[in-house]
Amino acid sequence: MPRQSRAGLVAAGFEEIEISETHRVHDSAAAAIVRARKPKR
Repeated sequence: MPRQSRAGLVAAGFEEIEISETHRVHDSAAAAIVRARKPKR
């Protein structure tokens, strides 16, 4: 899932993306902390 999340953030124009999984909430789901920066125009 982090790969899909990262791709969505990149498509939205974000850079310097960090995704840190914190824990599993279900077999197919996880909680995460996401940090990203959107460049100035």
